Amino acid sequence: MGKRYYHYANKMYSSVKLNFIQEIKQSKIERRAVMRYLVVALIIFGSSIYSAEAFGEFSCEAQYWNFDESFDHDTHPDDKAFLVGRAGETELQNGYGLAFKYEFIIADNEDGIYISINGGALFIGAEEKRKNDNDPRPTGSHSEIYSRIAPGIGPIIGANFGWKFRGKFYIGLSADATFLNVEHGWNRYGSYDSVEQEWKTFVTAGPEVKYYFTENSSVFAGYNFGNANYGKIGIMFDF
Repeated sequence: MGKRYYHYANKMYSSVKLNFIQEIKQSKIERRAVMRYLVVALIIFGSSIYSAEAFGEFSCEAQYWNFDESFDHDTHPDDKAFLVGRAGETELQNGYGLAFKYEFIIADNEDGIYISINGGALFIGAEEKRKNDNDPRPTGSHSEIYSRIAPGIGPIIGANFGWKFRGKFYIGLSADATFLNVEHGWNRYGSYDSVEQEWKTFVTAGPEVKYYFTENSSVFAGYNFGNANYGKIGIMFDF
């Protein structure tokens, strides 16, 4: 009976392997299917190296952002009667933010691999505002154009992968996607008048280092690169 079971299992394995190879050759495997294979592989890999029960930690981090967002402004409709041409261009470049995250730890070894995923929210202030290029009126009575991150919460999702040394030091890679509402428009007499708003996804990744004061508290710093860049420094703790 054992031989029959082995023969049957081997036959099933060969069949699955053959079908998988044929699908690859025929380019019938969609990207979502490939991602499912990768997710399953990551879960299995994480489970095999996980040395303790899964747990999570909270973090708070200060961020300094460098954007590369520009917008070419037309003249406000109410100003076109006496202002000729376009209002000019704004370039959103810098911003300061405070992020709050919850990190779910998949693998945490005293002297080995560390894997986690996280989610949270970013509160950020970023604005570029200046006088219209075609407005000759003096300061206080002129129209302005602006680009900014609209007030509100920016959702964050991310992951970390690295190596922990003696339970005290960590070095690794941090990757995340931050969703921010980028707004452009006019500022007339202190009142914002939006002409365009768009939720944009800023995908970044970069190195991160961490020092553990205790098993459940640490301080960390890093710098992420992508379609926007930002530096960060923060604390992590477990209640």
